[in-house]
Amino acid sequence: MSNSASRVVHPAEARVRAPRVSLDGNIVVESKTLGTNVSYRLTTDNVSKSGLLLHWSNDSRLPFIINTLIEMTIDPGATILKQPVNCLGKIVRKEGAVPTQFGVRIVQIDNSDLEVWEACVSLLERDARHLVTEDPAEHDEQADSLKKRHELVSVPAKH
Repeated sequence: MSNSASRVVHPAEARVRAPRVSLDGNIVVESKTLGTNVSYRLTTDNVSKSGLLLHWSNDSRLPFIINTLIEMTIDPGATILKQPVNCLGKIVRKEGAVPTQFGVRIVQIDNSDLEVWEACVSLLERDARHLVTEDPAEHDEQADSLKKRHELVSVPAKH
């Protein structure tokens, strides 16, 4: 996390359930336990402005349990977002063995990353009905289109 201003989510804010957008693995999230070097690539089942439902289908176990704080890089390859989003999350739910789903609440995010994330989720919410497809080529076209549209609404970097 950078030294720029960041937002800490307070418990009262976190209780309000934000609308979810189903994505079926369309966004990659690199996650690691706070302070460690081992990173895991998970995918999204759904997202909201306040968190993500992550999916892990590998046979190996993840060291994430409920209340684990994790460092996340959302879309590290910038395939959907204009830039990767870095934040801290807290595991609030864990379901299944393999595959495993992890409910993660975003608990700290820099303001610049927050603006990018919220703009993207807002676009996803508006366009959710267009993101459902079985054709990988269509998904690539949708990702390119979403990324171009997101660049139009993203906030320029502050120097």
